[in-house]
Amino acid sequence: MCGIINYQVMAENIKMHLALLVSGTLLSAFSVASIIFFSDPKTAGNLTHSFLYLSLFLFWLGLFTLIGILIRRRLNSGLYITSLKISTRQAFLISLLITVSLALKAQDLLFWWVEAGFVLLLIVIELFANVPS
Repeated sequence: MCGIINYQVMAENIKMHLALLVSGTLLSAFSVASIIFFSDPKTAGNLTHSFLYLSLFLFWLGLFTLIGILIRRRLNSGLYITSLKISTRQAFLISLLITVSLALKAQDLLFWWVEAGFVLLLIVIELFANVPS
């Protein structure tokens, strides 16, 4: 056991893990749709906007994790946990990029140099995450 993830149990329950990932992604998509359709952005408070960005982040995280896992499983038949680890890390970075960019755009703070700097920061983080220890 490493950290809070029990790798033996996860290896036995890959289908259940993927089903939970899909259901979490669908629930967050439902949350995003509910916030968009049932709230007015001009009168909504900071809490509503925070929940919107959190739901968007979770939706993109789940979606990109699933896409990454499916691509990695088709291209090579390595361990599932390795595909999950890499896909989740990259999905986290992409989701963070999208969510922060949307939040900056909503505040009229999104400029090309801000976005370029943020993208470079995320690239450096990904490069450091791939350095063998």
